Amino acid sequence: MKKALLPFCLILSVYQLTFAQLSPEITSWVVNTSGATGYAGILTNVQTVQYSINNVYVSCTCIPGYSIGPWAGNPNTPSNQNFVFKITLSPQKNTGTLTAVGLGHIGVWSNGVSIFNADDGQTYNNAGVWHRNALFWEGISFDSCLGHPAPNGEYHHHVNPKCLYNDMDSTHHSPIIGYAFDGFPVYGAYAYADTTGSGPIKRMNSSYKTRHITTRDTLPDGTAAASAGPAVSSQYPIGAFIQDYVFVPGSGDLDVHNGRFCVTPEYPNRTYAYLVALDSTRY
Repeated sequence: MKKALLPFCLILSVYQLTFAQLSPEITSWVVNTSGATGYAGILTNVQTVQYSINNVYVSCTCIPGYSIGPWAGNPNTPSNQNFVFKITLSPQKNTGTLTAVGLGHIGVWSNGVSIFNADDGQTYNNAGVWHRNALFWEGISFDSCLGHPAPNGEYHHHVNPKCLYNDMDSTHHSPIIGYAFDGFPVYGAYAYADTTGSGPIKRMNSSYKTRHITTRDTLPDGTAAASAGPAVSSQYPIGAFIQDYVFVPGSGDLDVHNGRFCVTPEYPNRTYAYLVALDSTRY
């Protein structure tokens, strides 16, 4: 495999030519070139980025370069995960049966921290129907960067990684802030209004909306739930469960996966991209 950063002793013109040919999958990472350490003295961010013809290999500790913690009510402690994540250089749309990503990491932020989905891994009465929204149930344990450690010590984010990029910058297209394991990029909250790359910069809005229900006996598609959830109340408000949301096509900027095919600064010929969708509280 090749390394993204070539040895300094190589002739500059060769280095510039090689670097110019590298794709965003190779160049978008926050690489620790100084041996900097963070939480518990662990090396931070990404240690190396290597690549072959088909894939990129990102070695990381899962510890970011900024301060993390504390995590109220969370007994877990971040530890060095010593991950090597593989990202394909040729992502392809799945035109067959879609596959649920499951729990645990589904991608990696550009600083080597894990991306988790919105599910906290538990369901109401352990029935496997009403999946708990991690933001509601675990949000109190998120640190100021909106991350926390899993039982195995894997520091991760279920929501917007606010310390990784400037999520207040509404005047520029947000940077690539990670990659999903299907190989498509993850961007911050702001993008071109038009998928062709024209128009003003705007905050991307999800097409998921909270449901107008008082009882939890049907699923978002209208079918009867195999097991009822708790009635909507102050203890279990709308948004406490993943199934409290319904996808409304065309109501926002993004598709059912919170992504879209579009032009971005790094992909002028279009790519499929996932984008962070913030609510009014910037989650």
